[in-house]
Amino acid sequence: MFSNRVYILSLFIVLLASCKVNQKVATNLPEVKITGHKNRSVEVYRATKDNYMDLLHTRLEISPVWEKAQLQGKAWLTMKPYFYATDSVNIDAKAFDIHEVKLIAGGETRDLNFTYDSAVIHIKLNKKYTQNDTFKLFIAYTAKPNELPKGGSKAIREDKGLYFINHDGKDSLKPRHVWSQGETQASACWFPTIDIPNEKHTQEIVITREAGFVSLSNGKLLNSTKNADGTYTDFWAQTIPHSVYLTMIAIGDYKIVKDSWRGKEVSYYMEPQYEAMARPIFGRTPAMMEFFSNKLGVDFPWDKYAQIIVHDFVAGAMENTSAVTFNNFVQKDTRELLDNNDDETVAHELCHHWFGDLVTCESWSHLPLNESFANYSEYLWFEHYKGRAYADETNYSDAEAYYKQSKQKVQPLIRFDYGNQEEMFDVLSYNKGGRVLHHLRKTLGDEAFFKGLKLYLTKFAYKTAEISNLRQCFEEVTGLDLNWFFNQWFFVGGHPILTFDYVKTDSGVHIYTHQKHNIDDYFVYKLLMVVDVYGDTNKIKKSITITHVRDSFFIKTKFAKIHFVNIDVEKTTICERIDHKTTEEWIAQFKMAPLFNDKLEAIKYFKEHKDQEDVQRLLRAAVNSPFTMIAVEAVKAIKLKETDTGLVEKMINLAQYHKTFNVKTAAIDKLVKLNAEKYKDLFFKLLSDSSYRVEAEALKAIGQSDKKLAFAEAVKRKDTKNQSLKSIVMNQIAANGDSSYYGFFLDKLSRESGFQKAFAFGHLGTFLANKNDALFNNGFVLIKKFMDENKDEWFGKFAYQTAISNALKVVGDKKDEFSVKRTEVLNKMNK
Repeated sequence: MFSNRVYILSLFIVLLASCKVNQKVATNLPEVKITGHKNRSVEVYRATKDNYMDLLHTRLEISPVWEKAQLQGKAWLTMKPYFYATDSVNIDAKAFDIHEVKLIAGGETRDLNFTYDSAVIHIKLNKKYTQNDTFKLFIAYTAKPNELPKGGSKAIREDKGLYFINHDGKDSLKPRHVWSQGETQASACWFPTIDIPNEKHTQEIVITREAGFVSLSNGKLLNSTKNADGTYTDFWAQTIPHSVYLTMIAIGDYKIVKDSWRGKEVSYYMEPQYEAMARPIFGRTPAMMEFFSNKLGVDFPWDKYAQIIVHDFVAGAMENTSAVTFNNFVQKDTRELLDNNDDETVAHELCHHWFGDLVTCESWSHLPLNESFANYSEYLWFEHYKGRAYADETNYSDAEAYYKQSKQKVQPLIRFDYGNQEEMFDVLSYNKGGRVLHHLRKTLGDEAFFKGLKLYLTKFAYKTAEISNLRQCFEEVTGLDLNWFFNQWFFVGGHPILTFDYVKTDSGVHIYTHQKHNIDDYFVYKLLMVVDVYGDTNKIKKSITITHVRDSFFIKTKFAKIHFVNIDVEKTTICERIDHKTTEEWIAQFKMAPLFNDKLEAIKYFKEHKDQEDVQRLLRAAVNSPFTMIAVEAVKAIKLKETDTGLVEKMINLAQYHKTFNVKTAAIDKLVKLNAEKYKDLFFKLLSDSSYRVEAEALKAIGQSDKKLAFAEAVKRKDTKNQSLKSIVMNQIAANGDSSYYGFFLDKLSRESGFQKAFAFGHLGTFLANKNDALFNNGFVLIKKFMDENKDEWFGKFAYQTAISNALKVVGDKKDEFSVKRTEVLNKMNK
């Protein structure tokens, strides 16, 4: 699952507290340690679900009832007791009408007694069955997903399992289609099953659909038959076992564009108007399949690989086996793809077909076995396809998202005390877990790391696993005891705060380290690091192991001069780092150390010391860095004056001609702060840039000096579908439009959903600030209604608070009678 989330990257400095005498050392931890959340009783223990009954095979015959947003279904479940003999079975089925429950065994069919509590069918069998006995249940039912209470989480917004989009055809803005979402335990919302992650089955799904639509499910499409009434029946079958939550269906009006990989079908299900964009969006999929097959040493194991785009999806994407579902944010035009494609999402879901689909976490407590690997696959693909520098930039961004939340997200990666399994889909299982895997790779070396993964994927293929299984595979390959690594990174929350000091002598350099856990004063990490000492002639590479609160090391050299010490050369340790170097040493590191992270560390120092002349000289050169993020940070930190004509001309050139929108927009912002009026013509020219992001930034820049022109240009673009440009357009119209534009905002709100709608409400708040009472009240009634309807979502409250905050920015500082009264109303609403 790719969680649809927006992270604001920031770096914070944490002051070190004094060292405590008592210590807990990672190597002394037990093999399995359960740590409780500070705000939850440690008595909660989320064990793996017991398997009393083994679901071997599921056959479904289903047809959607569009006018009611329901599903008519028949299910045949082939089962046997897992070990213990039993004369009863419980089947998960949520908000169904149950029409029949029968037993098919020994050539006979008989009715069975059952009770149903709207969540589970409790069935009494005709006798006691042993693990050697196989029987088949038949259940006729109607699934009514819209009658389920709304659930979900920040990662997966709803959990009703089956979603009819525009089921009655009345919404002209959305296509009519239906799709399913099983993770975590919502497959039982549309077919009867045993809905736990450690239950795997094979399946046949027979779908009746109307003419003009197509269907998609797991496995192969064996045949499609036209019926007498003009409908079609499609027969999908998957003969390889997978977890129940990965079972999927989708039905709608799609054009299917096909590629292939080693003789297997690779297909892209596109809305008709986006058919031509199938390969620009998804066309690198066969290359990814080849890359991951080779890198992991295990070939892509499934029958086919299909990718489908749906509306109103509850997450970013979902790794349904051989049939991945994507949120329609991946549906882009050619200009949008210039700014950014969604290769990281495509790679993420594809990698799940090894980590998650082939080998599945046995319980949600072990979700990092699915999501951490999928997150890390994004790095692996970018490292292969775009090079290490680009991959390191994405790695840094993911790490920063974790650090930003690390004061709140203090739990370990493997958690047995969550309140709801949806809580596991967070910045720990994704971002931190991906960084831990990267650190493990660099600790073991590439050969050992990937051999360990191959063993894990082979040994547990089509089975479930827990974190100890992964550790044991690495230990079997390397011969090393890795309990210390897995204990401190998977079973303990938080991370170390590391301080480094250096003393140079004629014979070498002393390195002094200090570590403090960010949430536990007593825990001490074992940290293996490689150190490079750069001298006047070459560099010396040494390995050190930090095991105490305070450690010291001496590296002997014969250099006439030591330029700097580069500690933790690969920069893979998950930590906050305080590195006491001089400006001269940071400049040397920026110039001499080769990796992106080396230079980024130096740039961070330069931003804090940008008044120094030698720092400014370096920043002038750094704007030409091949590392995009380095160039952006240099542009932001550099001091720009009108009298420095050479540097001003450089900013103008960057704004117009740099190959990335990131640097272009940073240069535009720099020129705005220098003199927005003077460079207005340049900004107007950039309204025609091929990048939507640059066009949006240029429109915003014009608004700094000419609100009338910015408003006129925004109105020209009021129908744009691009989110980056749409946000700036709404901002300009909100700030400068009269009451007649209220309909514009109502139209935009009708076209948005989720967090995008929340942002649109924020702009509406700006618009309403100085409008008459009737319009103001009408608008805020809508905003309040949205908040109430989404009270369990972060963006519900966000929409309301942002709308009020934006309105206060318009009237809060004004002293006229209208503004003072409106400010009082807004402040009262805010309370």
